[in-house]
Amino acid sequence: DTDNIVNQLVTFLVAGHETTSGLLTFATYFLLANPRVMQQARSSVDDLLGDRMPTVEELGKLQYLDHVMMETLRLWPTAPAFAVRAKEETTIYGGRYKVTPDDVLLVILPTMHRDPAAWGDDADSFRPERFAKENMARVPPNSWKPFGTGARACIGRPFALQEAKLVLTLMLQRFDIAFADPDYKLEVAETLTLKPDGLRITATPRRPQSPTTRLRRRQAVDANATTAQASHTAAVPAPMATGTSSTTSSTPALLIVYGSNTGSCEAFARQLRDQAVQRGFAPVIGTMDEFVDRLPKDGLLLVVTASYEGCPPDNAVKFVPWVKGLTPGSLAGLSFGVFGCGNRQWARTWQAIPRAVDAALDSAGARRVVAAGEADANDDFFGAFDEWASSLWSVVHELFGLGGPVSDSLSEASVQVEFIEGSRQAALRLPGYAHGTVVASAQLSPPVAASPTGTHVLAKHHVEIELPSATTYRTGDYLSVLGHNAPGQVDRVLRHFGLGGDTLVRLGAGSERRGLPAAYPVSCRDLLAQYVELAQPATQVQVSTMARFTVCPPEKAE
Repeated sequence: DTDNIVNQLVTFLVAGHETTSGLLTFATYFLLANPRVMQQARSSVDDLLGDRMPTVEELGKLQYLDHVMMETLRLWPTAPAFAVRAKEETTIYGGRYKVTPDDVLLVILPTMHRDPAAWGDDADSFRPERFAKENMARVPPNSWKPFGTGARACIGRPFALQEAKLVLTLMLQRFDIAFADPDYKLEVAETLTLKPDGLRITATPRRPQSPTTRLRRRQAVDANATTAQASHTAAVPAPMATGTSSTTSSTPALLIVYGSNTGSCEAFARQLRDQAVQRGFAPVIGTMDEFVDRLPKDGLLLVVTASYEGCPPDNAVKFVPWVKGLTPGSLAGLSFGVFGCGNRQWARTWQAIPRAVDAALDSAGARRVVAAGEADANDDFFGAFDEWASSLWSVVHELFGLGGPVSDSLSEASVQVEFIEGSRQAALRLPGYAHGTVVASAQLSPPVAASPTGTHVLAKHHVEIELPSATTYRTGDYLSVLGHNAPGQVDRVLRHFGLGGDTLVRLGAGSERRGLPAAYPVSCRDLLAQYVELAQPATQVQVSTMARFTVCPPEKAE
């Protein structure tokens, strides 16, 4: 289909390439034209990363770079307009203009984004600080729309921003840049998109930081993180009096419900379920819609949900209006906690559904046992959940008299290991996966040799895969590949623990909830290669857990 091929190429070249390159070019200009912003952006990268490649979690912590990109897109959005139509005949601007469904209204973003009523008297100035959380809270809704509007806004927005942020991070980390022409004045070229015209720069590789500099920067970042954690802990509300419930040793009923489209909220809900089981609960878990008209009258309810342009997830569309309509006092015997997932860049609808559910449960008479948690996908997403869950269980243990501190209840290993003889069987609960056959693989470009900073670029390949006969695939579908850890990483772990790759182990009951093979033997090599994550950094909660089992005093103190 020639037309389809042309359409796909336009999507790749314009929507998938030109807009992002234009954003990066404009951002480069604004950084060079504003030395203070350049210094702050570079310091944020150096303080966090030093000379290392960033991880996904670390990219989320470079929030000042988000502000730089968002301010760049405010002043010069590379896709400078979008069109809208009226659904019915109406008037706008206080009745001054009549609009019919046949009219096309073009929203010119560079003009809208410079409205002093929204952005202040310095709306024409480049000031990334306007996008700090406390400042954005004062900006009227719908004042920033570089990716379009509504349900059909740019589907590639998260990818484009993450891609641009990674490039900007590495550029600041590895190069000193300057205008090739010190007298350059910004001129904008207007083609399919907007971009700076005639901008040329010079780039000089930066020297790697010394070990002393890296250590000092790392200590400064750690000190800031400690201060932030202390502030978060101090903000957790004190437990509420519970009458007889706080003195009884019986475990209350626990219901965990989630609203999730992409799987993040469901994954968090299942983590809460596993944590609850470790603490003596017998939790029930399900989607929010499954429990319309079925919420318990007492016990504990935990809700994990997200917002999608201010709308509930697909499996919460019935629950949200239902819970908002509950009469006051109808849930007077129920305790609850809410955790919300979202992205602050969608400022108008940030945490709209989690906050609405939290308020509705409170209005219905349920008792909030912990302040609502909020995870920002553009920040420390998983860390926010870990902190909220830790606060939740601390309060729950005190409220319901479930014993000593949380750490005491988890002092024993939650997975028992027995070394036996046997054979491996598949245990990952992934019914949608099937075996495909690689029928062709050709190298398109060679790897790039190591650079002065020690990095390299892998070779690019063309790969053709023959899918199973029962599998269908159309252009635009996703093809998910179930990967495994690199053999070198597996060998490193085996050597560290003095294990043979062919040694067989059997994991105890309960392991299946963590996606681990249970009740049958598996080789150490297969276990490490196929079932556990070796490449992702440990979270703060995981590091704390490992520290409790460290027997060497110096390492335990660290």
